[in-house]
Amino acid sequence: MGIRNLVFYITDGSGHHQAALALSNAIRKESPSDDVLTMNCFHYTNPVLEKIVRKSYLNLIRTTPEVWEFLYDNHRIYRKIRQFRHLIHTYNSPVLGVLLRDYRPDMVVCTQAFPCGLLADLKRSHAYNGLLVGVLTDFASHCYWVYDEVDYYIVHHNATKAKLVNQGVDSEKILTFGIPIDPVFSSRSVDCMRLYTELNFSKESFTILLTGGGRGVGSLEKAAHIIDSIDAPVQLMVVVGTNHALYRRLCRRKWRKPVRIFGYVNNMHMLMRISSIVISKAGGLTVAEALSLQIPLIIVSPIPGQEENNSTFLTSQGCAFRVNAEEELIGEIKKIISQPSILQGVKKNMSVVSRPDAAVTFARYFMNRVSKEAAGVTDGYVST
Repeated sequence: MGIRNLVFYITDGSGHHQAALALSNAIRKESPSDDVLTMNCFHYTNPVLEKIVRKSYLNLIRTTPEVWEFLYDNHRIYRKIRQFRHLIHTYNSPVLGVLLRDYRPDMVVCTQAFPCGLLADLKRSHAYNGLLVGVLTDFASHCYWVYDEVDYYIVHHNATKAKLVNQGVDSEKILTFGIPIDPVFSSRSVDCMRLYTELNFSKESFTILLTGGGRGVGSLEKAAHIIDSIDAPVQLMVVVGTNHALYRRLCRRKWRKPVRIFGYVNNMHMLMRISSIVISKAGGLTVAEALSLQIPLIIVSPIPGQEENNSTFLTSQGCAFRVNAEEELIGEIKKIISQPSILQGVKKNMSVVSRPDAAVTFARYFMNRVSKEAAGVTDGYVST
């Protein structure tokens, strides 16, 4: 067996999960002789607590998002719950320790901060001595990512790198490879004409893709109703993910415009390719995918914290439009339709920020590095 790679995420179907799959597939493609194990770390170590935390998080952002905004990247809260986090890590460490002992990974990659912190504790206690890499799937870091034991951080942009440096991370540990996405989002050989036919959509009409991520979070229903009322020739696709109740409600509605409703999809790259714009709450993976295809974004109702930070970054780079309420969508969409040059300018900006080959870049860099270290060969680090 070659190099052993353990890739951790939390929450099935999430952006963290999609990034982990992109990295795992890239490693397998670039180094077929190496082994990759991709796992939901939280579910593996504590499935009961994972279910409780996931439900609590979803309820929090749906009902009282201001509480999440207060908790997110709050250094005072971070310090106050340090003992609690230590207890959680201590409880989960024995289960994870068995996996590490049996699998003996040469590298552990974490696409979410929780497993990264858990592995950092295990490195500190010498229960794990391999390479530990944290992969950020948003455009800003937060305090729960920062551990001395992390060997490398993968970020999308120099602005993210600068924040990590301000949080005390050595700049030489930070690589600006990008947010890992599936290579289908950078392929130029995809034929979309069949999809137009299947959806009964016109290739000439202005096509809007409305999405709330894998869990269908946000004011999708309200936004869809508003878009359907626009006095303009538009057609709409709504992706509600695993939000089954919303899917049923939207399917029962009578629509004025050509509207297609989707649950959880595996062909988001196809839906994006036929879209004129994407309306989203600014989840990191959705944004990275749109950047890769240069499909302009309108951001509405981002989750406070990570998605609000993503929104700030994107608008500062001229890669997205931001509206503060669903009612503002009508004016924004009409302006975009009437002034095509606006979209062209945004697409140009997106091409500069996009990093479509992040997963492949990661695999090539680390498979080469870990192979050399396993063979006892070392070389100097070159900052990127």
